[in-house]
Amino acid sequence: MFLGSVSQNVLNHASCSVRDARTRERFAFRDQTEGEENVLSAARRNADSIVERLQKAGISANAMVEVTDPKRFLIEEARRWKVDGIFIGAKGHSRLERFLLGGVSAAVAARACCTVEVV
Repeated sequence: MFLGSVSQNVLNHASCSVRDARTRERFAFRDQTEGEENVLSAARRNADSIVERLQKAGISANAMVEVTDPKRFLIEEARRWKVDGIFIGAKGHSRLERFLLGGVSAAVAARACCTVEVV
């Protein structure tokens, strides 16, 4: 519980990007929804703006904004889309904060059905 796997320790202590590579696995979670409409609207505007910039650069992109548990949602969507990799940012919490709150990037890396790179 306190030490975790080698990959979890590397994710928690690395000062650089970390790729946790693996073959496809099978996981299933259910999402939970809640939230405020103004935050959701702002998130949709932000996502649409990013999609527009990516499309102008010639990259095919779509926006998806969901009010749910990101740990479960990212894992479910990766499985549903049969992706080869997830690239996710880490917020830089302390070890105690990660232990108490549970980091999204660490949870995704631990449970994803594909390769995960934490930046």
